[in-house]
Amino acid sequence: MKVQQAKPGAWRQGLLILGGGLLATQLVHAASKDSLQQLYRTGECPNCDLRGVDLYGAIMWRTNLSGADLSEAELSQAGLREANMLGARLTAASLSSADMVGVGLGHAVLSGAELYKADLAKADLRDADLSGAHIVNANLSGADLRGASLTGAILSGSVLTGARLEGADLTGADLSEADFSQAKLNGAKLDGANLIGTNLSGADLTKVDLSGVDLGGADLSGAAFDVGG
Repeated sequence: MKVQQAKPGAWRQGLLILGGGLLATQLVHAASKDSLQQLYRTGECPNCDLRGVDLYGAIMWRTNLSGADLSEAELSQAGLREANMLGARLTAASLSSADMVGVGLGHAVLSGAELYKADLAKADLRDADLSGAHIVNANLSGADLRGASLTGAILSGSVLTGARLEGADLTGADLSEADFSQAKLNGAKLDGANLIGTNLSGADLTKVDLSGVDLGGADLSGAAFDVGG
């Protein structure tokens, strides 16, 4: 299916094509049903209760879902490009292979979310909670993760070239084989992180304590250091 226009409401026809539309969706409770109907009618649903809803493959470019509760929602392969999801709750949500280029997820909660192969290029994830999230083989190039919590998150094989992670908490995170080239990590916490085979070429690692961090096979060429500063 091809979307011709990236504007609010342009996704609704796609939803109908993708499996019978809203009435065919398996809903967890009445509140979700009402919210989903609002989303369908208006193309936006800020602060809505959408817990556990099935929006697999739905096209929702630039949709306003700020403050919405999408905990445990099925959003795999959904089109959320440039959507406004500021402060949204996506705890344990499934977002595998979702198109989230330029999405606004500042202060959002994505703890335990599944983001395998998700495209989050240039996404705004400032101060977001991604603790324990599975972000394997995802694209976060140019993403803004300043102040984000990524404790225990799995980012192995993901691309974060040029990403901003100043002050981010990556304690215990698995960053093996990830590409952090030219990324800004100054002031980030990496205690107990796995950086085996990680590409950190040209990265800013000033004010980062790397003592005790496993850097076996990591590429640190051209990286800037100021350990413990």
